[in-house]
Amino acid sequence: MDFSKSEKCCVSGIVSINQSQSISAGIQGGISQSGFSSDDLIWDEQYVSVVYNPTNDNGESLDLSPSVTGDVGAGIAWHYFTNRTNMVSNDQFNIIIGAAVTHINRPELKYYVSKEERLYRKIAFNVEALSGVKGTNIAIVPSAVVLLQGPAKEINVGMMIRYMLKVGSKYTGIYKESAISFGTHYRLGDAIIPSVLLEIGSYAVGIGYDINISKLKAATSSRGGMELSIRYINPNPFIYRRVSKSLL
Repeated sequence: MDFSKSEKCCVSGIVSINQSQSISAGIQGGISQSGFSSDDLIWDEQYVSVVYNPTNDNGESLDLSPSVTGDVGAGIAWHYFTNRTNMVSNDQFNIIIGAAVTHINRPELKYYVSKEERLYRKIAFNVEALSGVKGTNIAIVPSAVVLLQGPAKEINVGMMIRYMLKVGSKYTGIYKESAISFGTHYRLGDAIIPSVLLEIGSYAVGIGYDINISKLKAATSSRGGMELSIRYINPNPFIYRRVSKSLL
């Protein structure tokens, strides 16, 4: 049997540059303990003349004893926004650009005796923009994510069409935004991902489906996997403003 457990903590902060720009950054550290018991494993080398003998050498140089490792990660993001307090107009443009590195210290993976293996650093880049179509409730939301870890990489690009809904109360004079988005993303060389996202206040629920277009589609009949996401952000990411009586 295997076991693992980890404890992590993080520190982050946001610095406002001016009315239109801010920078946020954070650092995360943690300690993980893992191990594996090979008592119940059966190896081919332990069979002699089709007879299994657990006392025979399995021919493996494994070191699966419990081990403790530390892990460190950090990230930074730049955010630019316009018309932050003007909810009546859709003439707005927001963009966020971020980068992060995890496993900075390349924690050691202990699997084999006298053989050092370390986890590759994982580097992530992301960019997302929101451009409102003036005079409408529609906004264009393009985005891209690049993930690099050793010889592996993943690139996702796509765009959502976001329709803004206004839910107001003539008694309180407060308008609260909600939105629904439809769009498609492309995971380079692998899949097309249509998705829908519903945002209401601090909450968001999304659903997407991977349509396989890689060489694997011959075995999967282009079927992929469905993904459901639930998000909560505090404080509310939408804009609140008290409107005048003339707008009610």
